[in-house]
Amino acid sequence: MFAAMTSATENYPGFEVRPLHSTGIGGGQMGVFSTIHLPCGHVLIPPTAPLLRYGPSADSGGDADDRLSHLRSKYTSGRLPGPSDLALPLNTSAKALAESLADSGRMFYALAAFCDAPPAVRTAALSCYAPPSDARGRAGDLFAACSALAECGVRSLAPPHGVSVADARSLMLACTFNAFEGGRLYGPPLCRLNHSCDANCVYTETYGNDGNPALSVRVSAPAGVPAGTEINISYLGLFHYADAAARGTRLYFDKAFACECPRCADPPGGDSAGAVPCPTCHCRNARGMLEEEVMFDDGSGGVKYAVPVPAQGKAEGVFQVGSLRCTACGMAHNSDSPGGRMALEVYRKVSGKVLDRLSSPQPADDEDAMDDGDGDGAAGEEFDRDLLEMATLTLGSRHWTTSLLTLSILDRDLARYHSAMLTGRLPDAEELAGSIDDLQNLWKFADGMGLTGRCGGGALLYAQTLGICRVLVAMGDEKSVAYAKEWAGRVAVHVRTFEAGHWGKIVEGIEKSQGKNAGTGAVATVATDYDDMEMADVDERPKKRKKKKKRR
Repeated sequence: MFAAMTSATENYPGFEVRPLHSTGIGGGQMGVFSTIHLPCGHVLIPPTAPLLRYGPSADSGGDADDRLSHLRSKYTSGRLPGPSDLALPLNTSAKALAESLADSGRMFYALAAFCDAPPAVRTAALSCYAPPSDARGRAGDLFAACSALAECGVRSLAPPHGVSVADARSLMLACTFNAFEGGRLYGPPLCRLNHSCDANCVYTETYGNDGNPALSVRVSAPAGVPAGTEINISYLGLFHYADAAARGTRLYFDKAFACECPRCADPPGGDSAGAVPCPTCHCRNARGMLEEEVMFDDGSGGVKYAVPVPAQGKAEGVFQVGSLRCTACGMAHNSDSPGGRMALEVYRKVSGKVLDRLSSPQPADDEDAMDDGDGDGAAGEEFDRDLLEMATLTLGSRHWTTSLLTLSILDRDLARYHSAMLTGRLPDAEELAGSIDDLQNLWKFADGMGLTGRCGGGALLYAQTLGICRVLVAMGDEKSVAYAKEWAGRVAVHVRTFEAGHWGKIVEGIEKSQGKNAGTGAVATVATDYDDMEMADVDERPKKRKKKKKRR
């Protein structure tokens, strides 16, 4: 989301939109600034409907197919144009972008939705940021690609449509740079919010009973936002919790800018999301793999960590770790030494594979994706578990790659548990204990990053935490229910402050649950420290597994 440059200041209750004097955080030309002190949880922008909805994943409810069929009917052939319909000459990189965007069809759906929109909505959509015609690099390639798509789209529309090629290009650029995932374009002031990797506000998107979405923005900084401060959100989704190199790569390829926020420039204590066991303090074997007691850090302080330092003087669009600096011994590991060279090579290779995997819905057909050469491209969960093992063996259990892969696998496990519960079956006790162990480690990771907003790990893990709580409540015994209430307490403030709808009802239901002294199922004795789970009757109850190389 980048705001188009205007000379006027736009005033709203508690904040204003005004031009930036520099490119600013996220490269936007307009910025949103508080005019008064805004407390944590303050509703900055109330639920607002999108200007346009387009793309298959933007729909919810039974009318999705009818909506998309209607949008396709806007074209003369009754189908969306494709890559073969593009006519304008393009350079290699712009051509690849145009063909990819044409193949997805999303920009053509947006153009069809624009045709249906009333004049006021069209005007608001075209007021969103779009890069100028003389833009260079990635932004220039996107401008050229959207120019080709616009010419193709307007040529293919069934007359009369009243859309010029210039407006179609501006619309497609506005959608490329401003739309939310799934194909929803919101107008001012939402589109005026710039990005920060340590944002002080958060957006929440909800759906009404009619299936229509609405987006709201709340202040998430615990101390609030002082008057005169720029208000920002994160554009990164899950990658908000990745290291600077991964964040920079995603922002450049998705939004065509390099972030300049403090977390990317020089965060205090280093880039904790990318921390790995120090190559000097903890030796690797010839393949760059860690000893087991190092990769599975028990939190006793015995493992010393090195944080990544960005490479200097890199080419545009290249975001790479240049060295690893140990916070304990002070050693900087770079390409000048064999040990540093190997550590950096492993770091970059594994991080790149995980970034690619989490950026795409299916595992790549890559024979080098795993040590065993299994690259059949079809075994999604098995692929992720093998990739998680590789990341843990080389980068340790506290790196962003291991944490986000663990989160992806935990989501699948919880979906399987809940499906089984619908048929009256409880999950396997040992597997449930492993999932709880995973959740505890994810909380350590999220809270250890020290991010400004959204109540620490609650933002990342509220859904997974409540998912575990629901399983524990289903066990029915008093101790499991009590343990579920303790876990729910971790996310209750976050859910009630930032999330809406059924999440609050789930928290309330867990808080009101009562155990039945069933005496069977998974029973955990609640300890003051969440990291200390004392299990009784080990033959019937989950075993907490501290070492998780593979879970088949």
